[in-house]
Amino acid sequence: MIPSWAKVGAKIVCVLQIHGPARSDVQFPTVKKEYIIREVQLFAEGAGLHLVEITNPVMFTDMGLLEPYFHISAFRPLISLQSDLETHFVQFLRSPLTREKIDG
Repeated sequence: MIPSWAKVGAKIVCVLQIHGPARSDVQFPTVKKEYIIREVQLFAEGAGLHLVEITNPVMFTDMGLLEPYFHISAFRPLISLQSDLETHFVQFLRSPLTREKIDG
């Protein structure tokens, strides 16, 4: 299943180091760096992402010729401070207020 945030154009951040074929012409994402999703592909083992910032050469694989993809588990959605504050502020406004009795 693909998470709702995994859409073309979405901003994401790499959270896990990715390793692959030891070839000088293959680039990999860097942990803590931001990326934009260029393409989402479904595979038997899950979903893979192609990134706007990284374009690798097409390679021969057991699935045929394709550009290497990066497993979706290595990424999380990028949440800006602004949207995070807005989300928590709205949740705060919707929650019922509780008053503590002050003994004194």
